[in-house]
Amino acid sequence: MRKEMGYLALGLTPLLLITLAQGPLLRYQTSFQAAKQQYLESLQESRRQLADLGHTLRGLPSLTDVQSLTGAGRTLNGFIVPGKIDHISIYDQDCNMVANSEQGVALSQICPVSSPRTVNSPHFQWRNTPHAKSYELVAPLMTIGDKSYFLLASNYINDQWLFHHPEFKQSMNQLDLVLGESGAGKVLYKDDSPEPQSDLATLSSKHPLLKFFPGIIQSKPLDFKLITAIATAIFFICIFFLLRGISRRRRAIQDAIHKLYAWADELVPEGDGSNGGGGAVGLAFTKKGAINIQVLQDRMSRLVKTNLEAAERNDHEKRLLQQQMVRLESRFLETQAEQTWMSKARSMHQQMHSVADSYIEKLQDTHSLGEDLSHLTSHEIVKPAQKILDLMNRWQSELAEVSSRKFIRSLSERVDENGVSELDDSLTFIMQTGTQLNNAAINITLLTQKLLNELEENTKMAQHWFHMMGHDNSIAKTLLNLLQDAQSLIEMQDKSIRYENVVEASTKIDHLKIPTSTLTSALFHCEMALVENALESNVGTMSISNQLRVRDGKVILVCSLRTEMVDELLLQKEFSPKAEQHVSLALQMLQGFQLRLTKLPSLNGVHALALMWDADKELDDGDDRSMKTDREPPLDSIAQAGL
Repeated sequence: MRKEMGYLALGLTPLLLITLAQGPLLRYQTSFQAAKQQYLESLQESRRQLADLGHTLRGLPSLTDVQSLTGAGRTLNGFIVPGKIDHISIYDQDCNMVANSEQGVALSQICPVSSPRTVNSPHFQWRNTPHAKSYELVAPLMTIGDKSYFLLASNYINDQWLFHHPEFKQSMNQLDLVLGESGAGKVLYKDDSPEPQSDLATLSSKHPLLKFFPGIIQSKPLDFKLITAIATAIFFICIFFLLRGISRRRRAIQDAIHKLYAWADELVPEGDGSNGGGGAVGLAFTKKGAINIQVLQDRMSRLVKTNLEAAERNDHEKRLLQQQMVRLESRFLETQAEQTWMSKARSMHQQMHSVADSYIEKLQDTHSLGEDLSHLTSHEIVKPAQKILDLMNRWQSELAEVSSRKFIRSLSERVDENGVSELDDSLTFIMQTGTQLNNAAINITLLTQKLLNELEENTKMAQHWFHMMGHDNSIAKTLLNLLQDAQSLIEMQDKSIRYENVVEASTKIDHLKIPTSTLTSALFHCEMALVENALESNVGTMSISNQLRVRDGKVILVCSLRTEMVDELLLQKEFSPKAEQHVSLALQMLQGFQLRLTKLPSLNGVHALALMWDADKELDDGDDRSMKTDREPPLDSIAQAGL
């Protein structure tokens, strides 16, 4: 229907535009003709004023006497009216100025007429002066002997002249009229006289409307009959296309209704669609396109009733399937949780089995440290302290009987067989006992610190296993901390392995939403897989390298094995069964999280593993640039660099 409405709009638009434009265009034409008439009337008035002035001046006795012409300037001054009579002067036959009105602005020294000796009758002329365009009267004044004189009266066509013709001034402003410029805009009036400067009388207009409708300046009224006839023809053509489009759309709707009827007939059990053609039984259109909609409604009602029961059965089966899906999802979640718990249990069993001997040895070392600490405390602290306490008690009882001065003197006077006073002997005992206590305190401090370190490691390990059994902690740790925790589990069974962690200390993994105990266990199994491969190949000195790279929004942690004798690893091309077991456990631990574990291609017989995850989108650009290089190598190159 949008296309048909477009035809209607296309047909109505020209008629509306012509109807709306007729009035304004005719008013503009009237305004231009009125401005032209005002201009001609203003020129005629100036012509009359100049002619009357010439007649008056030629009748003055003071201007017909040659002797009085030199003082005629004062007489001429009295006839000056700005905007009407702007300048009056008298010339001889050689075009020499004899008299001049002093109030008016003097004209240029160029002769105002082309042939001063042939001025025999009054006439009007246009002249372009340095001040303005001038409309002038040139008339013979007198002839004495062989010498003649003529009169020149000027009216400047300027703002003062327009001031005396306000209606024409208003028209100039409204219609953008220009005087004396024949090439500016469209010409409304042009002087047909043969005078050389007759173009100065030209009246033109720069109105923008004339660019589109130049005919509005003509005196003949505008005729809109032809353009109206064309617009009417376009309107009827558009009406024809509109009616044809409506007819086609009506036939299309009728065909669609027939097809709908046939489709409904096919869907009902007793129908076969044979009644849905162009001549469907009971479905007919009138000459005006009307249809008995009740026939179609009956057929659609039968279709709805026929399929309603099937829809209800489908809905019931859908509800049963949804309930079954809920039960299956519940069983799946339970199985998944059980599988996750079993994976953690297998991982914890593997860890405990690997470090059991070392862990028991650590506990025994801790117990031994406790016994050493107890022995130091009882023999090196308690006994010397008791001796000092007994000495202090004896001194306190004696001080209760005598003064302090007498007590000190008595101690210094008591001398044994070696000549040593009791005071010196007591001070020596106190100093030796203090030194003994100080040494014991230092030893106890060292043992205590060592004991605390052992307890801290045991506590971390116990907490790690506790968290693995469903009590996952939410303590935020960096990737470097988790690597060190995993490596501490390996160090308990083999302290000869060296570690090289090329990882930023501030690299966080909080956005992965993975429990720290789970990721620690996965890292443990990754590095243990490399260790098992090395042990299978009888490698003595080994080191594990962990390098972190960021590439295309992905973070890649490459774990590889370094050894001094690479040739020994050539015997081992594939992961050993124990290594495969660790890799399988790591994959099970990471299942369901946004981390991917990949075996890297073997390089010189050395195996490597790569952990990959998405970078944190909240990292600022500075953190990204600190972790990225100018050109990140592909994954194989990263593995080779790690090895």
